[in-house]
Amino acid sequence: MDEKKIVNPHANFFQKVFSRHDVARDFICNYLPEKLVKQLDLNTLELDRESFVDILLSATQSDLVFKVKRKDGKKLLIYILFEHKSFVDRWVLFQLLGYIVRISEREREIQSVERKKKRQANLEQDLPENTGIEKECITVVLPVIMYHGQKDWNVDENLSAVYCSADSFVNYVPEFDFELIDLSSFKDHQITGNVYLRVAMLVMKHYNSDQFDEIFSTMLSLLAEHLNEVTTIHFIATVTLYSSSHQLRGKKWLTSNIENNYIKAFGEKGGNVMNTVGNIWIEQGIKEGLIKKAREMVIEATKIKYNNASQPLTSILQSIKDEEILNNLFREVFLCNNISEFQHKLEKIRAAEA
Repeated sequence: MDEKKIVNPHANFFQKVFSRHDVARDFICNYLPEKLVKQLDLNTLELDRESFVDILLSATQSDLVFKVKRKDGKKLLIYILFEHKSFVDRWVLFQLLGYIVRISEREREIQSVERKKKRQANLEQDLPENTGIEKECITVVLPVIMYHGQKDWNVDENLSAVYCSADSFVNYVPEFDFELIDLSSFKDHQITGNVYLRVAMLVMKHYNSDQFDEIFSTMLSLLAEHLNEVTTIHFIATVTLYSSSHQLRGKKWLTSNIENNYIKAFGEKGGNVMNTVGNIWIEQGIKEGLIKKAREMVIEATKIKYNNASQPLTSILQSIKDEEILNNLFREVFLCNNISEFQHKLEKIRAAEA
């Protein structure tokens, strides 16, 4: 696994900010087509933490999957797949196609389990086996690409572009539509939404700007009137740490500019905000260190007990960020008789914690 991808600051920031319900909802309202948004019941919007993308790929990617019901009352869910890019990637449509297939496969697996349970219940009640079982179908996935790189987004909109000499065989290539949000094409005043969404999108848009310090100060000022909200200080800590991840800023930028910017933006509260943010960073650092150690112990234990740990299993373990779950899994490694039993136990523990 590529360690650089795991610690990608863009991916980490995107995950932390856009997994917030208020940010995701505001993003959908402000940046997806109005005719589409009008069909969605955003009160039902929720992050799908058990999606295939989240389980298998979140350790290396910055994707998020939300699910939401339609206003017309139909049972069909719409999956909204957020794919974040900080660089031009001509393979993005192929990547999205893989995610869509994985999501649909997982949905079919869940439906299969539910049908078996329903049939068993029918038999126990002396009812026809298929009573109450509807025709199987899968859910529409709406792919959304968020891009904030330095180069123009010039990726072909058709998947056929990555196939060699498709020509007369192009009808055999799968195609689908997607929504592209290219931040480089937005003027600052065109970035709308609640204050957290606006600041997040502005900091991503201007990440490489020569005038970043001035822009950063302006973004902090936008948050000044929200300091009494519990999540604001944590959000400031996340934005500041992400801003410092640029190679031309780093720790020196943190120490030399943060104090002035915080005082300028928050006035007499600046000192308290700075101290609180520092404590959050310390707590996060300690917590992340403990989680990393616990995760390493589980992975190493699976290699020792079962002689080998498959890449999919390792990817799942890499995606777990709860220390208690990892500690439970460490015990299960030694209690289970084989890798299949451990994988089953892993699925049960994650389902119980979801």
